[in-house]
Amino acid sequence: MGVPEDRITKINFEDLSFDGLRRPDRLYNYLQGRLKTGEKHFVF
Repeated sequence: MGVPEDRITKINFEDLSFDGLRRPDRLYNYLQGRLKTGEKHFVF
């Protein structure tokens, strides 16, 4: 069972492809685009 993959968001700040998400406004926009209202999500 477990948590469905589409409800898990993994962000690795050591990976340069996520470097732009170090800015709070960009991180917020990235997460808002992935999260669905009314569902529980996990961000790592």
